[in-house]
Amino acid sequence: MMNEDAGEIWVDRKDESKRLLEAIRARESLLIWGPADVGKAALMRKVIGELPLDRRRACLFWSGPASVQDVLRHFVRQMFASGNPLVSAKVSADGYREIDFERWVRKQSSGRLRVIVRAALLQDNFWLFVDHMPPFSHPMARLVKELIWRCETPVYLLARGYTPIEVGAAWSLYWTGKYRLPLAPLSVAHASKLLWACIRRFGVNCCERADFHREVLHLSGRLPGAIVKMCSMAALPKYQYEGRIKTKLLRVDYLMSRQSDILHPARDESVVI
Repeated sequence: MMNEDAGEIWVDRKDESKRLLEAIRARESLLIWGPADVGKAALMRKVIGELPLDRRRACLFWSGPASVQDVLRHFVRQMFASGNPLVSAKVSADGYREIDFERWVRKQSSGRLRVIVRAALLQDNFWLFVDHMPPFSHPMARLVKELIWRCETPVYLLARGYTPIEVGAAWSLYWTGKYRLPLAPLSVAHASKLLWACIRRFGVNCCERADFHREVLHLSGRLPGAIVKMCSMAALPKYQYEGRIKTKLLRVDYLMSRQSDILHPARDESVVI
């Protein structure tokens, strides 16, 4: 199923969406893994976007490299923004007003942040999503283990790759297939549909559309993110020459941009709603 609403193009992964939705409803943690641009974040956004509003507001999201203290501080920020009464009470008890919250949270030690996050998770139902984090360190894995088991809060980890080395110390937290959702490249049919939709959306005009279609289908590895990015780049004049698209240059520049994204992922501190 193809969706091109609101400027977004994606192929609906029906089975994967159903499994993630079931895990959220059952409050079961899940490792969502696969190569860069396979569509992990798009799948997450789609499923969360279909949840009731109150449940969407209880989904807390972290993206990018981080220390344990960074993650704890960020989740406290999101809890405060969602109106969590425990966090608000802690701020008030320390003599701070709402407008002073940022100054208050920056003064908290890792130990106290940990206590506050643990108490808030035990009091309210939250769902935690972690994306674009490098392979987990042992301290980060210990934190996630504490959140999952001691606080009974599901943690959904979006990880690049399929091996213990790529996932890091978090591998042992998602030890069976029940807690793992692998995403594979699209089938040829679905990748082809997505590619034609992108050609139309981005206005890729060239004399040899069939050749362009065949080459991008191969060079993208049928990764949905790669197909979308390569088509958006192909619409730029620098990749066009005498009615053709310079697909080899396009692929090289795409791979360079992807490597940059992997090494320096953008930090997203917004609440997923």
